[in-house]
This record gives sequence, C-alpha cells and structure tokens, in this order.
Amino acid sequence: MLQNLSFNRPSTSRRMVQSVFETESLESRTLLSAVMVTSSADSGEGSFRDAIEQANADSSITKIKFKSSVDLVNLESTVEFTGAQDLKIDGKNVTLQTVGEDIGQFNLFESTGNADLSLQKMTLIGGLNGIYVPISADAEGTVSFEGKNLTVLDSDLFGLHIADQLEDSDASIELKLNKSNFFNNGIGDLDYDGVRVDEGGAGNISAEIKNSRIDGNGGDGLELDERGDGSVYLTVKNSTFDDNGFYNEADLDDGLDIDEAGDGGIYASIMKTSLSYNYDEGLDLDEEGEGDVELMLKKIDASWNNDEGVKLDEEQDGDVYVDFKNVLTFGNANEEGIAIEEADFGDFFAKVRNVDASQNGKDGIDFTETGEGDFFADFKKVQAFDNAENGVKLEEEDEGTLNASVKKIVSEFNGEYGLAVYQETVGFDSYGLLLLRQASLFDNGFGDLDTWDVYVE
Repeated sequence: MLQNLSFNRPSTSRRMVQSVFETESLESRTLLSAVMVTSSADSGEGSFRDAIEQANADSSITKIKFKSSVDLVNLESTVEFTGAQDLKIDGKNVTLQTVGEDIGQFNLFESTGNADLSLQKMTLIGGLNGIYVPISADAEGTVSFEGKNLTVLDSDLFGLHIADQLEDSDASIELKLNKSNFFNNGIGDLDYDGVRVDEGGAGNISAEIKNSRIDGNGGDGLELDERGDGSVYLTVKNSTFDDNGFYNEADLDDGLDIDEAGDGGIYASIMKTSLSYNYDEGLDLDEEGEGDVELMLKKIDASWNNDEGVKLDEEQDGDVYVDFKNVLTFGNANEEGIAIEEADFGDFFAKVRNVDASQNGKDGIDFTETGEGDFFADFKKVQAFDNAENGVKLEEEDEGTLNASVKKIVSEFNGEYGLAVYQETVGFDSYGLLLLRQASLFDNGFGDLDTWDVYVE
C-alpha cells in the first residue's frame, strides 16, 4: 500500500497517470484482502481451511466470505488462524460442526496470533472448545473479539474462551457480542462456561453484550475473570443468562459471573436482561483488592435461581455504588433475592427504585457494610413479600455510620422482620439514622420493624 507519498503539483498528464496507478493499487489490494469460501469440504481448494491458510501466509488478507451455497462444513480437525492482522469472517449462515467420533475431540476454530477478530453469521457445533483465543505474553494494546449473529452449541468445554491467564500479557481484552447465542456448552467437564474471558496481566476486560442469549450452559453463562491490575467494564442490553450452571452438582455455577482481583474495579451496567433459573446465582460479582464496584441494574429479572438473584461482595479498599431500578428478584430458593456486602475500607452507596424482592429463601434484600466505611441507602417503592427471613435488612457494622431513607415500602408476611435496620457501635458513640415514610409493614413473623442504635424519623 502506498504510504507517505509527497509530490509537487503534477501536470495534467502526470495527474492522470498517478490516478490510474492508485486505482490499480486499490483494486489489487481489494482482490488480495478478501478470500471466498466456495467448497463444503474440510480441506482443499476453496475450503474454509484453505482460506484460513491463505490468511496465515498473507497478512493482506483481512476478510473471508462464504458463498451462500456453502451452508454446512464437517470439520475433521481444528482450523487455526495464526496471523496477527485483523480478520473478519462472514459465514453467510454457515454451520461448522463435528460428526461421529470427532464430536468434542478438538477445538473448531482457534486464533493464536493476537489478532482482532470479527465473526458473523456462523454456527459452530460439537467442538472441544467452540472458539479458542489464547493471547501470548508479548501481546500489547487491545485484543478484540466481535461476534454478530454467532451461535456456539454443544461444546465439551467452553463455547468461547479468550485466555490471557496462561501468559499474563499486558494487553487488554475487548469482547462484543450482538444477536449471538451460546447454548449447552460446558457439558464435558467441570467449570466450563458458555463464554469465558480470562485476563491476568495489567490490562482490562471490556465486554458489551447486546440482544444475545447465553443459556443452558454447564458452567457459568458468562464469566469475566480479571486477576491482574486492570478493571472489568461490562455493558449488557436485551439479553438472557438463564438455566446455567448445572454440570457440577458439588459447585454449581451462575448466569453471569465477574471476578476481579488486584488493583482495579468492576463497572457494570445491565439493562432489560434476564438472569433467572440458574443453578447458583443469577448475577455474581466479587471484587478483591483496591478498586470500586459500580453496578447499575435497570429492568432486570433475577428470579428462580438456586441461590441469590443478585450477589455482590467487595473486599479491601474500595467503595460500592449501586443503582437499581425496576428489578424483580423472586423465588430464589436458598438465599437472598439481593445480597450486597462492602467489607474493609470503603463506603457503600445504594439507590433502589421499584424493586420487588419476594418469596426468597432468606432475606428479600440484605445490604451490609463492614469495616471502616459509611453506608448511605435511598429506597423508594420497594416490595418484599413472603421471604423466609427479613423483607429488607440494612446493616452497618464496625466503624461507620448508617444513613437510610426508606419511602413507600410494602414489606409483609416475611418470616422474621419486615424491615430490619442495624447500626453496630464499636466502642464509640455512633448512631444510625432512618427516615421512614409511607411504610406498610404488616404481619411479619418476628415483628414489622426492628432497629438497633438507629434513630427513626
């Protein structure tokens, strides 16, 4: 490709020659940059494997397109892309699958050169891993993966695995999924998910999931695991993470799981999404080390999970900020509808609007702040019926102060208290404050309102 060319103003004839030369160069580049898949065979001329081998040998190839007549390819071994160039694969609704004795024996597609990938209109069925993207130690910048109209089914291990904890590079990882499906993966061994992103170095994980279904996987539906100094950034819209986590009865898994260790935080926004019927939690966030957690939930259904509908734990230095609006967490069998704990040094800020937390196995809502930090809670239009323990429990432990405003709460027929608000004093004169307005607390097992060292107004 022509780069950094500088000319004096040419004559008319020279401009025409230059124009023709540039046009020919662009046409040549266009021809080189795309390869067409014309054969349904596993290998040989025109096959998908052949197209990838051409891209491995020629970095100018940045796009592979399937002919629409190629709708099914039975793979006999892994197709591996080793190049470092950006690569877009347009499958035109092709299915790549294993058959017979090959089912679950090898990864269907691998990318091992730290390339930015885009896969669209493809279905992958029956691999060991459906798609495997290991990141090498020398990777830098950001390695990105985009799936659009991508479906991965029936993988023994991961549906999609982007792996940076083998080499712990400094690269960040970017994941984008739109109109994509991951079903029935993780069915051959323990702790394998529909989608897993592992990051172990200084980089971040950034994930955007839209209009997608990540359901019925043996491990977590989606797990983002960041173990280095980076943070996790997640945006989810119009998606489902349901019926996941069934494979290991001794250690069941979640719909959506985020783990962050070391310096760095979790910043998640989830809207118009279902996190239900999972065998452990619907949504599980764990943050350790120095870093904050910011979680926004809007129009969420986190119901009928075996454990918590929503669980968040923050340890060591860091604050927690949650903003929940129009959240349903109903019938979670063994634990709370929503359980959040901020531990050690850090404050806890909670804004809750239009939340229904009913018929859960413990509390409907349980928010706790421990260690040196304050707790600020602003609740409005909350319902909590028929929970086994408390309807709503707010607790400040250790050296910190609780300030809570609770308005328009209906908390009735719970096994213990309708509303429990506790300020634990630790050797100093500290009292919490509860502003309570328009509360319907009725027929709860131990009493309607229980407080400890809290002024009620």
